[in-house]
Amino acid sequence: WAVYPAAQLLSLAEQELLGRMGTLQAWHRAAAIEAALPYDEPPAWYLPVANRLGEALAESGLLEEAEEVYRHSLRRLPKNGWAILGLWQLCVRRWPKNSTCHELHRNFSKAWRHADVSLKNSAEVQGLQGPKPAPSSFLWLPWSSSTQAMLPWLFVASSLALLVWIWRPKRSCACYHRLEGE
Repeated sequence: WAVYPAAQLLSLAEQELLGRMGTLQAWHRAAAIEAALPYDEPPAWYLPVANRLGEALAESGLLEEAEEVYRHSLRRLPKNGWAILGLWQLCVRRWPKNSTCHELHRNFSKAWRHADVSLKNSAEVQGLQGPKPAPSSFLWLPWSSSTQAMLPWLFVASSLALLVWIWRPKRSCACYHRLEGE
């Protein structure tokens, strides 16, 4: 946080909130503020504003401008799955039978193959994908069933050991008496 002025981040948050309320100018201002932030890893703003600006432009019917936003994002980050998805969705919307759309889909599939979420569009996560942890596994650790069967007994045994230690007879030590002045 020391790298980024708080005023810039608060202004970015304000503009993004206004953009989410439907103001295209706010999305443009948010993108400009984000572009002015110094480079850092991880980035100061968790999700690039350009993806959501492109989606807002596409929803408003400004398809050429949305395409330019996505292409600019891809010049900066060539394997940005969010921007590739936005560009692919634009392509399908504008030219459904174009071979470029199929190439964009392949590029998105390749860029997103290890992702743990699925996307609704370039601005929204649709949900988790992939295997979910089994509800019976303790803390989702890959323990064997015999180890899992022992867990209740281990809990009982460790609880009893803790109680014995807490209720143990307190023995006085000469060193404590010396420290207390006795």
